[in-house]
Amino acid sequence: MALRVRNEDGTSYSFTDIGRDFLRVGGGYSLQGAGHYTVRIMLSGTMSSICMGLCGAAIGGTLTGSAALPFLICACGGFVFGAWGYYRTSLRESLIVLERYPRLLQLHLDANFPQKNFLSWRQDQVRAAEFSTSWTLQSMLMVAWLTAQPAVNKVFEEREQQLVDEARSEILLEAKEQALISES
Repeated sequence: MALRVRNEDGTSYSFTDIGRDFLRVGGGYSLQGAGHYTVRIMLSGTMSSICMGLCGAAIGGTLTGSAALPFLICACGGFVFGAWGYYRTSLRESLIVLERYPRLLQLHLDANFPQKNFLSWRQDQVRAAEFSTSWTLQSMLMVAWLTAQPAVNKVFEEREQQLVDEARSEILLEAKEQALISES
């Protein structure tokens, strides 16, 4: 899970929401669907481009005395590898979420791409094997995964709270049993 921070009202947000909030403040733009994916892949590619470009410039400057061309080559390569890496990671995570919560992703697929009528798909069609056959379906799935992320986080937090409550009740039960044993 992403880094999560609790607000004063008990809700939480993840580190990945910062970019969305920044764009809302900057221009009032509310990211949804494909726009959210585009911004995140551009940020990933840009960060990778900066790191690779600076490393290439440092190495090129040390070896050749000029850092311009090594910076350009490494920065371009960094953007491509950063974007590709984010794409692969997003695809892997979205396929996992699809297997765990197929109905939730089906709802978000239909909300983001109503022309495909994903709600009419049978449950056996909304599986990772079906989406692995087409890069267009994979791209749609990644967009749906990003828009479903708040709901997935909410499900995770509810499950986490349930496990904490179960552990707390087990500890209390053990403490009561120990108290009964010590009284005897």
